[in-house]
Amino acid sequence: MTNTVRWLTTAAGILVFAAITVSPPLPYPAAKTVGPLTAAAKIPDPAAEAAEMLTAPGYGLDGPTLGSLYGEALVTARTGTTPLTRGSIDSSTTTEVPKSEPRVRAWQPADECAKVPNPGPVWLTRNTMRWCPKVSYYLDLGERLGAWRWERGDLTRNLLIIECESNGDPTAINGSGLDTVYSLYQHKIRYWQVRGWAAARLFGFTNPTITAAWDNIAAGVWLFKTGGRGHWEYCGGNWGGAPAETLRRAGL
Repeated sequence: MTNTVRWLTTAAGILVFAAITVSPPLPYPAAKTVGPLTAAAKIPDPAAEAAEMLTAPGYGLDGPTLGSLYGEALVTARTGTTPLTRGSIDSSTTTEVPKSEPRVRAWQPADECAKVPNPGPVWLTRNTMRWCPKVSYYLDLGERLGAWRWERGDLTRNLLIIECESNGDPTAINGSGLDTVYSLYQHKIRYWQVRGWAAARLFGFTNPTITAAWDNIAAGVWLFKTGGRGHWEYCGGNWGGAPAETLRRAGL
């Protein structure tokens, strides 16, 4: 080995020794102590962690961990309200559910029953007025089907016929043989096969029965609108007397 190489080796050794000697010692870890918990060693609070997470930018109620981390605590910490489901109002912007607009009740045919005049002398009794919703139903249905127009006075005239003919009694039967008349409108049995089935075809029901109140009304309304009140001579107001006077007082 030449003198130059020996000199370089010796110099390198001296530099390494100097670096080790001059470098400061590494710090020892602090000794562990046993005692009460300090502020830095608090027990984790799920609700607080959830609130901190939810306040991060871009994190909303539809976040990927909503409902899976801490249940209701997660949402309560963020909004102060109970958890919301998808499609509900975002409580991060409002905690109040908008009030719905009041519903407007649609007109019903039976609403016309409250407008029926009752001036006498043929008084429309409660027994007859209970059939008013069904009479108005068939008047309206026929108009919607394009069979006729529901005109002013139709409802009053039909109720007057029922009051005058049967006093609102669906079991009323009078006469004999083929001239026997039945129920509210006092339909003759000899004509029922035609009139009953005509009403059934129009209104969409089957097996019309002359003694069934609703079938009797359906046929009565059909006959009144297609054939006129002349089928009930006296009670239709055609022969004068109390029915005609009642119609006059009602302005009909």
